[in-house]
Amino acid sequence: MAILPIKKINIFAFKEDKEDILKLIQTMGIVQINESNTDFEKEDSSNYKVFFERAVDRLNQALQIIKIYIPKTNLQSNLLNPKRIILPKKRDEIIEEEKEITRLASKIIFSHEEIKQKKADCLQVNSEIESIKPWENLDIHLRFKETKYTRSFIGSLPGALNPQKITKKFSKDLSNIEDIEFEIISADKNQICVFVVCMKEDELKVESCLNDMGFTKPSSDSTKLPPKHEKIKLEKTLCFLKLQIATLKSDILNIAKKLDDFMFLIDLYSNKIEEYNAIGKLSHMHNLFILSGYILQKDCTLLKTTLSNKFCVAVEYEEPRDNENTPIVLSNSYLVSPLESVVESFSLPKKYEVDPTPIMSVFYYVLFGLMLSDAAYGFIISVGCIFALFKFKKSGNSIKQSAKMFFICGLSTMIWGIMFGSYFGDAIDIISDKFFKHKFSIQPLWFFPIKQPMKLLGFSLGLGILHIFTGLAIKLYSLIKQKHYKEAIYDVIFWYFLVGGIVVYSLSSEIVCDMLVLDFKLSSDVANFFGTTAVVGALGILFTSGRESKGLKRILKGIYALYNVTGYISDILSYSRLLALGLATSVISGVFNVMAGMVSDTFLGPVWFLLIFLIGHSLNISINALGAYVHTNRLQFIEFFGKFYEGGGQKFSPFKLNSKYTTLKK
Repeated sequence: MAILPIKKINIFAFKEDKEDILKLIQTMGIVQINESNTDFEKEDSSNYKVFFERAVDRLNQALQIIKIYIPKTNLQSNLLNPKRIILPKKRDEIIEEEKEITRLASKIIFSHEEIKQKKADCLQVNSEIESIKPWENLDIHLRFKETKYTRSFIGSLPGALNPQKITKKFSKDLSNIEDIEFEIISADKNQICVFVVCMKEDELKVESCLNDMGFTKPSSDSTKLPPKHEKIKLEKTLCFLKLQIATLKSDILNIAKKLDDFMFLIDLYSNKIEEYNAIGKLSHMHNLFILSGYILQKDCTLLKTTLSNKFCVAVEYEEPRDNENTPIVLSNSYLVSPLESVVESFSLPKKYEVDPTPIMSVFYYVLFGLMLSDAAYGFIISVGCIFALFKFKKSGNSIKQSAKMFFICGLSTMIWGIMFGSYFGDAIDIISDKFFKHKFSIQPLWFFPIKQPMKLLGFSLGLGILHIFTGLAIKLYSLIKQKHYKEAIYDVIFWYFLVGGIVVYSLSSEIVCDMLVLDFKLSSDVANFFGTTAVVGALGILFTSGRESKGLKRILKGIYALYNVTGYISDILSYSRLLALGLATSVISGVFNVMAGMVSDTFLGPVWFLLIFLIGHSLNISINALGAYVHTNRLQFIEFFGKFYEGGGQKFSPFKLNSKYTTLKK
């Protein structure tokens, strides 16, 4: 398939129809509105846009808060499932109550902030209760200091001092003081809480003795209540705070019943924002407005007919200029379209480029399967994707396309697994030998890579050469299509001669053929012919790569360009990762199978075998499937796209209704 043709559009209509026309265009979703490059007046819609942006922020914040408090079962049914269906009657009810709904969103935010504050208060009260607990047996309040004739000291000593040491030190240092009372209120490994009373004239001696032992006053800012009563008061405060938190949570959960209302308003207001963005791009003159943008060629007749039937408008179409960077829309078949997202993640093609998706898709599926290459793993991936397609059939297009892509990747993995005789590695051999005492193996349709790794290396490098040369072929096609015939010869044909000549010439070497386990060796005549071809290609690159310069500078640029042959060799060698990842899957599978087989003869052997088997292969399929995905993308982006692809196209973004959470049933 290809890049869909696109046209520029200008719509002229009366201002009084502006909102209705914009709503119709937004509903159809086929026009990308651009900023008008005219000197006419523009309407300032920023105030309206800011109002709706703030409303959306508030509603989104309330929605995130609901996710925190709503039960998980309800969350799954409300937030993780596909878009909610909103009937027209329900829509009208929501619009009538939108002020109340936004007020409830603000209430949720306020309640959440109150809950956070009260939880902080609970922590503070709990801390105070913990600090009072050691003093529960004290009958007076902690701030008590003195009477008319006595002085009291209430505090704690380090837990390293046991009660005997404290009593002994008091007896020794304060032996000359008769009227003194010393009481240990509580003791643990951290502190010893004490209460000391003495006459006022002995205050300094007692205080000095206590300070020497590390005396500290209570940290609690207690009221004039005994600790026991103070603790009861704090516990009541704590219960009251928890009750308030529960009430606030209950309020949030009650409001959460209007979850669909919040979702619909978010979608409604988001589309309002897009509408005011569009209004800001329009030009105005007298009683008219002008809308400029892009539209797919196939939709031109539909739009013009629809608008003309309802409004008094003038619709004008024109071809974009050759140097104009028009938006891009890719159109591909069922098997190819899932990989459009891969191309888009790199960069969309420009309008004069070839859409690389169809050709890339063939290599993508082949390379992914070759890297994972286990029939059982491929079966699991494909079945999982089928389940996802049915489970999330009402989900967004991106999820469906990803599931389709990995479904086909799973099929490719199954095919390569059958070719290489890999079913959970060598699990069939291990299971038949350990549990049925008769070893049984399924033979590969081609060969066992783990037994003939160099054969797989040769195939991987050959596939890499085909991949790279296909990229050059696309570049050749693009240059010929643009009638750049000289560039096609200089920048493609000469590189075919050089790189292709070197590759074919190397196949006449006995060392190379033996290393790659090839069953043939090219004759010296063929080698000489392709050696000459490589020399012609090298000379062509040398004298044409710097063609925009003259003299010595041209030759130097040619030498520099010729050095890029090492880049081609490096790119070809990078396809050895196909061997590395394919062997990694087989070897790791084999390791887990051996580990499972080692415990098969022990007590509850089948149970241990199954446990190790499931855990090991789950890890293996997760890690190597991720590796296959990453390295397949890398080979496309660097080795393949690097040979022909410029990219830099902008995505076609039509003005349309975008709903994240809800779908309005017509």
